[in-house]
Amino acid sequence: MRLASSAALFTWKGAVPKSPWALGLALAGLLVVGLPTRSVRADTILNSGTTTVSTGTFFGPNLYVATTGTATLNVTGGSADAVNGYVGHGAGSSGTVMVSGGTWTNMQTYVGYDGTGVLSVAGGNVTNTGYGYVGYGAGSSGTATVSSGTWTNTSELFVGFRGTGAVQVTGGTLVSIADSTLGAIGGSRGTVDVSSGGWQIGGMLTIGNAGTGVLNISGGSVSNISGNSMLGTNGGGGTVTVSGGVWQGGGMSIGENGSGTLLVSGGVVESSGATLGVQYGSSGTATISSGTWMNYAPLIVGGTGSGVLNVNGGYVGNSNGIIARESGSVGSVTVSSGTWANSSTLDVGGFGNGTLTVTGGSVTSADLHVGAVGSATGTLAISAGSIANTNATLGSSAGTLGRATVTGGTWASSGNLTVGDSGTATLTMSGGLVTVGGTLAQGTFGTINLNSGGTLQIGVGGTTGMLGVSTLTNNGTLIFNRSDASTYSGIISGTGTVTKQGGGALTLDNANSYAGVTAIAGGVLALSGTGSIGTGGLNLGHGGGFDLTALASGTYSLPSTGDLIGSGTLSGNGHTLAVLGSFLPGNSPGTVTLGSGFTLDLVQSGTSLFEITSPLYTPGTFDLVNGDGSVTFGGVLKLAFSGGNYADGTSVLEIFANTGGFSGNFSSVVWSGLVEGQSASFDASTGFVSITAVPEPSTYAMALAGLAYGGFSMWRRRRRKRA
Repeated sequence: MRLASSAALFTWKGAVPKSPWALGLALAGLLVVGLPTRSVRADTILNSGTTTVSTGTFFGPNLYVATTGTATLNVTGGSADAVNGYVGHGAGSSGTVMVSGGTWTNMQTYVGYDGTGVLSVAGGNVTNTGYGYVGYGAGSSGTATVSSGTWTNTSELFVGFRGTGAVQVTGGTLVSIADSTLGAIGGSRGTVDVSSGGWQIGGMLTIGNAGTGVLNISGGSVSNISGNSMLGTNGGGGTVTVSGGVWQGGGMSIGENGSGTLLVSGGVVESSGATLGVQYGSSGTATISSGTWMNYAPLIVGGTGSGVLNVNGGYVGNSNGIIARESGSVGSVTVSSGTWANSSTLDVGGFGNGTLTVTGGSVTSADLHVGAVGSATGTLAISAGSIANTNATLGSSAGTLGRATVTGGTWASSGNLTVGDSGTATLTMSGGLVTVGGTLAQGTFGTINLNSGGTLQIGVGGTTGMLGVSTLTNNGTLIFNRSDASTYSGIISGTGTVTKQGGGALTLDNANSYAGVTAIAGGVLALSGTGSIGTGGLNLGHGGGFDLTALASGTYSLPSTGDLIGSGTLSGNGHTLAVLGSFLPGNSPGTVTLGSGFTLDLVQSGTSLFEITSPLYTPGTFDLVNGDGSVTFGGVLKLAFSGGNYADGTSVLEIFANTGGFSGNFSSVVWSGLVEGQSASFDASTGFVSITAVPEPSTYAMALAGLAYGGFSMWRRRRRKRA
């Protein structure tokens, strides 16, 4: 049979005759020899036009769709069978096979052998009982699209063997019962795009064996859960981009012995463990900006090569995490958003050089080791976001180096934090918050730097939390937060502040010299033996207590460099607190309560400031000293009136209502906030303030500009009349 032109169509329906025969398709003198029925004696070569198989069986030893020309085979029904199927066999040829029904079965299938080949599976079934190649020869180009139906490869599937291969799965199912390789030989390139449907792989998935391999998943699913995945091996480069759908990749080697990249911007990636940068000289990078990457085993960033993990969003989960596992390896993890969750331990610098940088998002783990084993170097840097772990160790073993720098964000260890366990370690806090629920310990080669802007909190409001260092230079903020009684026997120096939080009592029994304010935001701060607070004054806060009961000396002095401010309780039977700075009771306003047998000595104080904010003198609108202790007056009393006009009267307001007695007197009384012609006075024998009119406008009423009011408001007041 002769076809007159390339547009001519030959359609075979029904079974091939049983006797040997020859089918000839010729264009411009070209003869195409066909195939026999049962006794396979000749290959089938299609070099022009379109051949359609709609029913029956069309078979032969080898099927060539375009050896030199351009040809198309349509399978809409029946079956087309061959030992080997070639689509675009010769250089310069262009062959197309379109399967929309029926079956096409080969032992080996070559889509783009040396020429250009196209396979379209829009229905029916395509089966390779042997190997499948898309882009076989150097310089070849193969494209396969699965939009419906099934393409099954019993043995290995190569996409880009020596040439360029591309597979698009937009529906239906692509099946690789054995292994699959994208970019097999040096110089090759293989790309698979999955947007719907599925790709099922029974063996190993290699992306970039010695060539370049690319897998893009925007929908559907890719599953090789029973095998493993390698991205970049034998010097090749492999990239997987997941923006939707699901990839179940088994155990992943990203940069096995080459360069591997995983990009996740959506969808779900599941793996039974993964290593980035497996062998020496390899490099593996994973960037997660959205979606989920879930590892059901360890995640290793830098096996013996170089590994990089960027978490810019989404979720990364695994059992234990290791950054730079082996000696000589380099691993780097940066978390700027999203979550990295390690259900077990996290090693930053296993045996190699590991770095964890947190600029946002969150990192969680059980125990955290920064500089874990051998000659490892671990570096942790936190500028924003959060890290939460159980126990943490910097410089775990002899020969290791662990460094942690906190300039922002939070680092919470619910257990112990050890700086220099057996190795060399440095913890530097210049911002953010570091909390320790257990014990903060400092080894022989450990250094703790609490700098300006940094905050260290010992305890998280429970019954644990201990500052286990004998001396601490505090140039930032140190917080103690426990609900039970505890004692710190070390020495705190530096320019920073100390804050007592939690409902329990904290006792300091050593001479501390820090220059910042001591704030009591909850519970009681007690001094015992020769204990002392810093020189920056005492803030009772919302109702904190300051207890001198166990102090060896009968008198404790707050230096002139610090003030006594806030609302709370001062106690210590037989003890005296001498205020050499200013006394600023209340929290605009508030109450200071004196315990039985306690004396507040204001003789050497500079100024005592009391605020009165209502002419009705309702409880909670004025500063008050009450309780069962005594007061020795001295210095200047300043009265700040506000909230309206005040009526004249004798003993209109009691500001010292303590029952333990008074002695001494203020050197002067000054006021602000009264109308012209009024003056205020104080009776040191009763603790009352009087307001009287003067015949001439007051020339000595003083404005209280520039005063510092510390602490927080506490709305309670106990007023009584003296007998």
